[in-house]
Formats: sequence, structure tokens, C-alpha cells
Amino acid sequence: MPLSGEEIVIFTGLTGAGKTTAVSLFLEMMNKDAVLLPNRRELTDRLIIPEFANGPVQDRISRFEITGRFRNAHPGGMAEILAGLSIHPNLHGRIFLFDNLRGRNEVDHALHQFGNATFVHVSAPLQVRLHRLLTRLDPFDQVKDRVANSEGLAERLRQSMPRQAVQGIMEKVACNLYDATEVVDKLDILEKEAENYSDQDCLELLQSNAKSRQVIYRTDEETPEDFAIRLRLCLGI
Repeated sequence: MPLSGEEIVIFTGLTGAGKTTAVSLFLEMMNKDAVLLPNRRELTDRLIIPEFANGPVQDRISRFEITGRFRNAHPGGMAEILAGLSIHPNLHGRIFLFDNLRGRNEVDHALHQFGNATFVHVSAPLQVRLHRLLTRLDPFDQVKDRVANSEGLAERLRQSMPRQAVQGIMEKVACNLYDATEVVDKLDILEKEAENYSDQDCLELLQSNAKSRQVIYRTDEETPEDFAIRLRLCLGI
């Protein structure tokens, strides 16, 4: 049976926004009644990377470049893959969960393909997402085969985040709580992602085209518990 006809909750958002926590909360809330689909990373490894590389690609910058090439051929990006999935008939009628889509094109494609979808847009400011990448120690968040240049780091940070946030980051660097080259690597990942996917465009699209079936979750402003209540109300459960 095609997945596109089922009730599905689709999480959207950029790296470090807090999607993993939100997804875990949703699964806990559903008490195992939801079906967790293979996530974005898994589908990329299975279906996209093999088209453009001879083996696994660990470097996140290279992965963004590959998914960009895939998107040139498939404007709907990951949403095209998601819309092509099928489910076992025994799962018909369950709520499905996908983590995640990014950017306007993917969400636009999903809006047209999934009439029963609820979209959960998870977001956080750049400085919050940078901190999460620096502290979550996920082996996936790596940039290989290059030497990061941390010269001019403070000025670079000032171009994209408030002065107080920059001061906090540089103080942690000075105290050796952050490694300057690690800050550069993680910032490179976030900026490369932003080049490929506009979070603001995605949000505006949802607000104008899916108002009755979208939940906006700012992880730096709202508690997980309050978010869970709003999501339950939106889903009617």
C-alpha cells in the first residue's frame, strides 16, 4: 500500500534544531502506536549516496554536495523518496512518523503528495544549534580530510548571530571548553546546510499552506511538555 495515503507526522527542520528530542517525545506520547519510518540519514545512505559515490560518505559537507546533486535531478528531494515508499497492509490505519524533510522544495512536494500529513517544524537559533553540535558528540557531525582555519572566528560568528552569543562562544574557546577548530567545522556544516535549505522559506510555506495541520516548535522557547500538548491537540488524540 502507498505510504502517501496514510496519516503521517513529518518533522522538518535543520541540524541541531532539536528534532531527535521531539521525535523521541512523540514516540513516547504515542505509547508505541506510531510507526517510525527509516529516517533521512538512513534513506540517504541507502538510496542517494550509491548514485554518486562508490562507498559510504561520512563527511557532512560532501554529503550536502551529493544531496544537492540529487535535488538537481529530483526537485522534491527527500520528499520524492518518501512519497514513493510503500507499507505492509497490516500497518494500514497506524500513524507514521518521518524524520525529516528540509527546505521549501521538499515540504512543497510533501504538501501535494501527503493529504493526511501533519507537519512539525522544529527550529532554534544558529547559536543554539551550534552549541548542540559541539556538545552532542555525534560521530555523524564530522568534516574529514581538511584543516579548519580558526583565524577570524569571532568576526565570522558576528556575521550570523547576536553579539552576546558570540561573546559566550569565544569565552568557551578561551577556557578550552570549545575547541576553535571544532567550532569552525560545526559552523561549516550548519552554513553549508543553510545554503542548500532555507528554513525560513520552509516555515513560510507551512504557515501559508498548512495552517490547520502544522505545529511550530521553537525548542529554545517552549518546554517539551507544552509542545507535546499542542501536538496532541493538533492530531486530535
